[in-house]
Amino acid sequence: MGAFSRNHLSVHQFDTSSDEFSSWTRETLGYVDIVLDDGNHAATSQWQLFTLVFPLVSPGGLYIIEDIAYPADFFCQSFQSTGFVPLIAAVANRAYLQSSAVKHASNTWLEQANRKAKERYRVLESSLKGARHGLDQVETKESIAKLEEAIRRKEKEISSMSPDGIGSREKYQILAAFAERMQIIEKLSASVESVEVREENIVFRRK
Repeated sequence: MGAFSRNHLSVHQFDTSSDEFSSWTRETLGYVDIVLDDGNHAATSQWQLFTLVFPLVSPGGLYIIEDIAYPADFFCQSFQSTGFVPLIAAVANRAYLQSSAVKHASNTWLEQANRKAKERYRVLESSLKGARHGLDQVETKESIAKLEEAIRRKEKEISSMSPDGIGSREKYQILAAFAERMQIIEKLSASVESVEVREENIVFRRK
């Protein structure tokens, strides 16, 4: 307890995924020498916190992520769950950001979105068919009204979709989101001095 009694400390309790924490970090936190992320250990949360807080680490400071509990998500090859793979690669060699691996990842984003859209259309189409068939089986006016409302909602949603997957607008939005993630990664990689991978944790040193 000696260190606590000799130093001025302040404790702040936040949900690090909240807008409140984001605002406090940007407006109040200031520069820090060491960050230890030992939160919920979800890879997406670790990435979100890293992109927010690492720019505030002082030169020569450390950012430690404790417990890589979900390595498949943390080291996601498509960069969707997190951007740690391209970040570490870019720290080792910035030419990675213009490599074929990055192009392949952007194609993966499109392919996965296309598969999800096709599956969503198929499920919605089947659900709509079942709901229409169900109209012949319900008896009360209240039940009929609820089912008709559900049918209208499904028809409205499916009318904006294509059985062939995503359209040009969705494709543009996905590629824009990918480009935004890569811009963040490029900016972060320029400020990382080194990366040390340890058992179940990883340490970033700020330039």
